[in-house]
Amino acid sequence: MKIKVYLADWFYNMGIVGFRRILKFQEDYRSLKLSDFEYQEADNYIEFNPDLLKEFHNYYFDYFLGRYNMARFQSIQLDKYLNLSKKEGKFNESIKVIKDIVKANNNKIKKIDETVFTKAEEIYKSLGDIKRQEQISELEELLLKYKDILELKNINEKITLNKFKSIMSNSFYGQVSFFNVIHTSKTIVEQKDIMFKDYISPIITMEELKTEINENRAGDLEERISKALSDKATPKNIGKLYKNINSKFIKKKKSLEEIEQYIGGKDFALCQMCGEYKSIGSEYGEGDFVPLAVSTDNSRNMFWNFNTSVPLCDICKLILICSAAGATDIFKGYMNANLDNKYKQYFAFVNMDTTFKDLYKTNESFNLKKDKENPFKELIFDIVSEAKERSTWQLQNILYVEFNSDYGSKNCKMNYFNIPKYIAQFFKAKAEVVNSIKDEKFKAEIVDDILSNKDIKFSIDRKLREVLANNYGNPYDCYRAVVIRYYLKVSKGGIKKMATEVDDKRLKFIYMRGLELNKHYTKNGGENKISSIAYRLLNAAKSNNKKEFMDTLIRIHLNAQMEVPTIFLDIMSEKELAFEEIAHSYVAGLISKASSKKDSEENEN
Repeated sequence: MKIKVYLADWFYNMGIVGFRRILKFQEDYRSLKLSDFEYQEADNYIEFNPDLLKEFHNYYFDYFLGRYNMARFQSIQLDKYLNLSKKEGKFNESIKVIKDIVKANNNKIKKIDETVFTKAEEIYKSLGDIKRQEQISELEELLLKYKDILELKNINEKITLNKFKSIMSNSFYGQVSFFNVIHTSKTIVEQKDIMFKDYISPIITMEELKTEINENRAGDLEERISKALSDKATPKNIGKLYKNINSKFIKKKKSLEEIEQYIGGKDFALCQMCGEYKSIGSEYGEGDFVPLAVSTDNSRNMFWNFNTSVPLCDICKLILICSAAGATDIFKGYMNANLDNKYKQYFAFVNMDTTFKDLYKTNESFNLKKDKENPFKELIFDIVSEAKERSTWQLQNILYVEFNSDYGSKNCKMNYFNIPKYIAQFFKAKAEVVNSIKDEKFKAEIVDDILSNKDIKFSIDRKLREVLANNYGNPYDCYRAVVIRYYLKVSKGGIKKMATEVDDKRLKFIYMRGLELNKHYTKNGGENKISSIAYRLLNAAKSNNKKEFMDTLIRIHLNAQMEVPTIFLDIMSEKELAFEEIAHSYVAGLISKASSKKDSEENEN
């Protein structure tokens, strides 16, 4: 009898995608042949022979040991700072970071293998003798030896195991099963056995039980139950089931049909997650999926009639434990610089109302872009490059979910992005405008704001102030963002095409007038006045003080003996262009330098 797993809610689908990724890893890097287990993918489900699960605990660990390979990660880090140390003025800073990386790893190695630790510690001490940039060749040789140590199987396996367990315990499953810290000192084989007992054995056992009943093998069933009841390794829920079958049916010489009716009857609740299989005592709780978990014992008042029971079958338990494999790690580096990196680390999934193959393909494509500043933005651009009708429909049917959860503090920040029709149409029509922003972090922030349905004027204001404060950056990117904001408004309000083209040119004209004033001040030795004027204009725009903005604008034009363009009268009426759009376009031009001017000219050509 084959097991079928149907697509459902996003987090369950994430588990199915994760299950497939784990199998794919075995196909690509080991010798697994899914055809041997009748594995098939239909439109809305996958199915397979239960025998596929007999080695799944090994597949599971193999996948995560490969995904979070710490020897590979640490080698990349060491190479990064080795290359940085070769640059002028970066040697001392880089060698310090290298020593910190080695020291942190040595502390872990010491707990694994004392002999290897002795060699690693010798390398650390030798790093202390590297004082000058002329010793780069010595540094390279030491790091080559150290990377060999990190790649030793017993060292890399244990460090990686602890790493991926820490990630999944904190973000996905809490302290259940082998994720519990009490199992940290156990070997990887022992931890695999714990997973097999908790997640796989109950499924295989139930499938074999059903087979013996269907094939009328009463003798085999009695022998199985007798052995299981005397085996301490038997899972608790299966042990309880066998005990009841033994006392209520086998000892009373009842038929296999009656046992079958008992298993499929009202004594066992239907799983509330899949609605396909019976729960043999398991219930959904904190350890199944931390981001959407609830402590039922402490939250009875949240349940109807205080009934906290949420039956969960063992197949769904296994699928949920694969959800971490279905998620993509993303780092939101553009978030507040003062924010700790752990709050910038998210897990994401793209859910779609489509076939399983398309869902899997989309998330694989998304996963390949995870090192980009905003991988979801890259995925959107891939989709809009397809035929117009299909891409708009696809974007509207996407549910993008990202979360940062912390089991220890019981805190989870989760963002859902459901793309409205007007945003889908905007991306299809104006994706090239978004892509024209050169600052990748700023571009990622703008896309984030759009998907979160936030007004991007706040990000534009912040970016303009950042350029002013640091005297670094490309203000023309801010002008591009103003154009994006305008076209979002157009998509939402359905403004006619001719009007949009006219207003687009007006925004460019306003930007160029700001640039002209910049040239005037620069030419006449008044460059130091630009920042104070820009801040005054930004403050007026932020507080929606049109009078203050116009007064400043008129004054600086009169001082420069320049005519105030009539287009600025739109500030008072806001008939076509919004106040912020005019203000931000003008300030972007005002604080632009020669490089930005060249950039704007290139964009026009």
